[in-house]
Amino acid sequence: MSQNFNQNDENKYIAMQTPPRSPILHNQDIIPDILRVEHHYQPANGASECCLPSYLLSIHLGQPIKLQRKIDGRRSSDCLVEGDIMISPPYLRRKLSWDSHAEFLLLRLESKFFSSVIYQFTDLECQITPQLKLHDPLIQHIGLTLKSELEINGLCNRLYAESMMNALAVHILHRYSSKKQEIPDYSGGLPNHQLQKSIDYIQSHLSEDISLEDIAEYVGISQYYFVRLFKRIP
Repeated sequence: MSQNFNQNDENKYIAMQTPPRSPILHNQDIIPDILRVEHHYQPANGASECCLPSYLLSIHLGQPIKLQRKIDGRRSSDCLVEGDIMISPPYLRRKLSWDSHAEFLLLRLESKFFSSVIYQFTDLECQITPQLKLHDPLIQHIGLTLKSELEINGLCNRLYAESMMNALAVHILHRYSSKKQEIPDYSGGLPNHQLQKSIDYIQSHLSEDISLEDIAEYVGISQYYFVRLFKRIP
């Protein structure tokens, strides 16, 4: 679907997305430019329609349901069980209806941040392929981790949210894009002088809502490269 939407179109589609009930839990607008996490429990025989400018990941949490879909004019149906995942790229028009009470976790990944992660290691144009039903342990684990963090402290830490978003973006690009990308695998870890510089920066800004981009820029490397090397620290 074309992404040439004006502001009025975007507002109209955002207004369309409201499901029968508001989410029972969601993060506040502290990190709206990164992601929004919503825990939903929707009534039986419900329906919703949306076409949003965000990447959407839906993780089914509750009892099995029969889901009817109409996506860009094409109809399909599935029985969803706990752990089933749907992935929708931005501006994908979809109508959903279900027969039983539906409990699910919805992750809205903001397009601008998602794209910024991708552009750090590839300049190839690619699109995320819609996924109607899949099992992906990594996505499920990250989703449930975000849900737990949301329940504990409201998911208000920007650095934490960015770390999770980076992991999701890279994994989705690697597994579900129209062009398979070779994600570079960096050996070793962050050099000691850069590690100490990162720690010093974090400690001197503990009272601030710093981001991965802030730290990576201070150290002098890309955000993606920084995350990959930092993960390899023993």
